[in-house]
Amino acid sequence: MDLQQLIHLIRAKVVEGRLPQNTFSGVTGRAGNNEICLACNEPVARNQLVVEGIGEATTAVHFHIGCFYCWNAERASLASLARAMAAGMATASPE
Repeated sequence: MDLQQLIHLIRAKVVEGRLPQNTFSGVTGRAGNNEICLACNEPVARNQLVVEGIGEATTAVHFHIGCFYCWNAERASLASLARAMAAGMATASPE
């Protein structure tokens, strides 16, 4: 999967609620053990770094390191867009 496909997949999963929209309460990194990456649905091999985040329900969420960075950027971008839209709506005057 190329980078643009990955970004599109991650953005769709965040919007649909299949990936968290908020940051994690804790994040660790370690060698992978064939965990399934929540972003790309591929296993994180033993020779790769897995990023493990603790979600809202205290469940562990696993990402490849690259998938984690893409998710974090997309999550932040979508949150920023939502805030900007909400601010625009709040200040817009009715016609």
